[in-house]
Amino acid sequence: MKPRQQLTDAINQLMIQQGAECKYYVRQHRYVPTPIAAGVNKIILNDIFSGARPTCLIVYVRRQTRYNGAYTANPNRMILPNFDHFGVKINDAWLSPELKGSREAYIQLRRILNRRNDEMPFSYENYLTDYGMIVTDLTENKDSYNCVLPNTTSGNVGLEMRLTADTVHPMQLICIGEFRNQLAAGYQSSARFKYTH
Repeated sequence: MKPRQQLTDAINQLMIQQGAECKYYVRQHRYVPTPIAAGVNKIILNDIFSGARPTCLIVYVRRQTRYNGAYTANPNRMILPNFDHFGVKINDAWLSPELKGSREAYIQLRRILNRRNDEMPFSYENYLTDYGMIVTDLTENKDSYNCVLPNTTSGNVGLEMRLTADTVHPMQLICIGEFRNQLAAGYQSSARFKYTH
């Protein structure tokens, strides 16, 4: 028996014994880098994760030399570029809020982390120079038919980003999707069997 199947069966047995339904999730991440040439100020990506829809989208930009591992530059540093617009869409529906600058991106990150300004692990200034990621929560957003999407459904996730000025150096736009899949399988049928003697 596979280890995951063993774990699933053990979780199901525990839930049946307690008579309470619980949700256990497996978190997986997909890393999708996209090269950006110098002299570009508008970035459009469609179907980033090949038809899959994550529960959280993390986007950041890294210079190509830093991405390649230049020993003179800190490879972990994420400098947020100046941008005028950042939007994420599922299928044909643009999600709110559409960000108009770095300060709105920082406020959205605070909201997703559920932190006040004085509780954040880094300040706005450090966010611009070292932690420049744009995080979008996709757990409760709707598709183009105004249907709330469950966590494991499919959907074409795309983004559009307009920079304030053209890029001077070649860069990599990196998208990380967090996928959360429910691990507990077969709970309902096993629970019914418990009471059929």
